[in-house]
Amino acid sequence: MTRRARGEGGLHWDERRERWIATVTVGDDGRGKRMVRKASGRTKTEAKTKLRELVRDRDDWLRGNGYTVRDAVEELVYRHQLRPGLQTGATVMDQLSNHRDESA
Repeated sequence: MTRRARGEGGLHWDERRERWIATVTVGDDGRGKRMVRKASGRTKTEAKTKLRELVRDRDDWLRGNGYTVRDAVEELVYRHQLRPGLQTGATVMDQLSNHRDESA
């Protein structure tokens, strides 16, 4: 059996429920806790189908929101404050490119 790539979700058997469980991480809640969506199926094939739907819904949501790499970087820097003393008025991307120029 091969492993799924990152971002493709997971599939496992729940002995207690006697069902296959599909799980997909859709992001985090702002405090670092993962938000996971789940679906179940009586057969592995049914759960795989639901897994594909969960992944497709997540990807559609990301594309539909216009969430870009720039947004992700700005959120990361803001959330984790990777660069203390950020200048006000300049965007994070401008400051990161200035930092890159200074370090070269």
